[in-house]
Amino acid sequence: MWEASLEALSARPEMAFAIVFAFLHCFANGRDVFRGVRQQISECCAGSRSKEEAGFDPHKARVDKAVEHQIEKNWSIASRMTPHCVPMIVPLLLTRQDTKAFLLQAFLAYVVQTCTALKIFTMSARRIRLFAQLFYLNWMLYGWEARFSDGPEASMMLSAMTFCRIMLVVIQIESRLHIPGQTAITASLVLSKMHASGCSTSVAFLALSEGFTLVMIIALSIILESSLRGHFAAQLRSTDAEAMVSGFRRMLRGICDGEVLLDGSLCIKGRNTCLQRIMSRPVDVNARFPDLLVDSEQEHQRFQEFIKTSSKMELGEDAAGTPPCLRVSLQGHAEISVGVDLFHVPLANLYGSGDTYHLLALRQDSEPGPIPDARPSDIPRPLRHTPPPVRTSQRTPVASVSSSSAASAASSEGHALVQALPQLSEMCLLIDTSCRRQVVQQVHINYKPATCPEDPGMPSLRNWIRPTDWDSVRSKVRRYAANVAEFAEENPSALEPLRLRKAVWFRSPEDQQRYILAKKATISVNRSARLRGSSLPKVWLHLGDLMQATRTEPSVAMSGISELEAC
Repeated sequence: MWEASLEALSARPEMAFAIVFAFLHCFANGRDVFRGVRQQISECCAGSRSKEEAGFDPHKARVDKAVEHQIEKNWSIASRMTPHCVPMIVPLLLTRQDTKAFLLQAFLAYVVQTCTALKIFTMSARRIRLFAQLFYLNWMLYGWEARFSDGPEASMMLSAMTFCRIMLVVIQIESRLHIPGQTAITASLVLSKMHASGCSTSVAFLALSEGFTLVMIIALSIILESSLRGHFAAQLRSTDAEAMVSGFRRMLRGICDGEVLLDGSLCIKGRNTCLQRIMSRPVDVNARFPDLLVDSEQEHQRFQEFIKTSSKMELGEDAAGTPPCLRVSLQGHAEISVGVDLFHVPLANLYGSGDTYHLLALRQDSEPGPIPDARPSDIPRPLRHTPPPVRTSQRTPVASVSSSSAASAASSEGHALVQALPQLSEMCLLIDTSCRRQVVQQVHINYKPATCPEDPGMPSLRNWIRPTDWDSVRSKVRRYAANVAEFAEENPSALEPLRLRKAVWFRSPEDQQRYILAKKATISVNRSARLRGSSLPKVWLHLGDLMQATRTEPSVAMSGISELEAC
């Protein structure tokens, strides 16, 4: 026997080369292959035990959920396409006697996928896995059934079976299921053929062909699952990062004066209303943040060094500390410098990019900034007129100059709540003529009727009342007006003024950041307006017994504080 084998090898040297090549390959890679097979077997056998020992991993659970959703989506797509292939192969299956298992499997797949396409029932990931296991069992039976088949029809059936195996690997993304299942199919085909034909040349070629198919299908299964899991993991991390950054930015808007996100080129990402409010001027989208600083080379250099130094600090061991801070000056409206404190946190690989993003929290200087003078372009056109020149030969006294400047400064500060134009119709002043300056003791202001209830030019009670007291005051005013409109004719006592039990806080006309406490607040009906037949009467809100709230101004001294050290 050995002599016959040596004669066959000497007659066909290519076979000898193939055997030597296979031996060298097994010698070089056999250990690695054996280690990989043993690892796969141990993972499959460990199964649930390894999960219990490792504990619950929420990130892996989310990836598994995404993979299951993709499996269901793949099955839904295949259910709309693969049933059209069954009528093409049924005639061949019916003409042969050794394809009953294949025919049963084809009809089963046709019925299930057609019902899925018609939405008669849905296939979950667990059901699809059971269906794949049933397919592998049926293919093993087909290998035993077709052990005596030969000829071109058998080759065609083997090719169709190979394509079905590949399709199952693409639909059911789980290499732990496909590796033992595909190996069992290959072993069933080879052993069944060997049982029927013995150790012949055709069996050897079938074993080599099926071995090649097995390795390629297993490689496809592992690569497909690894790539999809990596894609889903990256997608989930990106989604988590975006949600975290978005929530953190919203939190910063509540505890700081503003925030801004910069990309690797220090360009502003997205529209930023906080920055526009701080600078009192519009800021272009995608503008570079260094261009918003004051026109100073030293200021720009300090900012660049601050960004570089703080980015390196975050990569070091002190990344868990508080973010570094830098005091800068922004170029505000009318070329007025606005002092802000910047807190910097670098965000590496945000949104899947290779650049480092920069999140800046802005805290404006608590000291009030200078109010710029109005420019000609800021004055409305109806108000643009040239006052007549004042001819006088006498010099203005110093006291008059100082008093007029103080009055102008006071008037410039009281522009927040009392809107002068364009809805102001008339004003009545009670003047004390006994004083040299003719002090104004009372001021009555009338506004034109608002054409639109949401007209921003009209003052509203909501702008005056403190936000935490607004809902209570609004409901009491509304309830009083409704009672007057409903019970005034039947019960005249409903017209009596209503005194609020609790004190009311309202904004100071001079400074919206300060509040005045009115210990006495009374609501009364405007009888003249009520007689004109409106649905709800107009009411007076009288605030008396006022008391100014005092608070200590925060210190803004920054001496002795290092800008790049953690606070």
